[in-house]
Amino acid sequence: MKIYLSKYWIAGHISLVCVEVAVVVATAAFCIEYRDEENILLIICSLVLIGITYYVQSRVIYLLDYVEVSNNQFTQCSFSGKRKRAVNSDEPIYYQIVPLFEGFFLRADFIVLSNQEFLPYRNGSGLGTVCKEASAKGNQIIMPYNQKSRPLLHLRDWHKVCFY
Repeated sequence: MKIYLSKYWIAGHISLVCVEVAVVVATAAFCIEYRDEENILLIICSLVLIGITYYVQSRVIYLLDYVEVSNNQFTQCSFSGKRKRAVNSDEPIYYQIVPLFEGFFLRADFIVLSNQEFLPYRNGSGLGTVCKEASAKGNQIIMPYNQKSRPLLHLRDWHKVCFY
């Protein structure tokens, strides 16, 4: 079973790709229709816009990750399918359910999993911030806490991480 980290960010990336394609098509159509030497300015502006959107997308590509749930493992994978981190469900699992900002004014609950105890994350942080911290620690995965992930809490040996 695949559980995507954020459908909000997937929709955002798809929208940006559509904008990039529309800019390329519109620029090409305009340049073909009106063959002027001044079209170079339009082409440069289009390339700058595409470069900026590509840069923005590359900075937040980690928000397109997903978690594969198998019999004995939770594996966090990148959007391209490359395996990043795993949590073994045969060992004790420490977890924290934390409400995070997924986007502008959009809050959602997420669950952080690890085979080792960890310090709890602060409520109200941004999803990107927590993803970067979990990635830096190397032994934690994060996924949305929703109808797909909620039943997993009642399996095996799970320990809740709390504020002290």
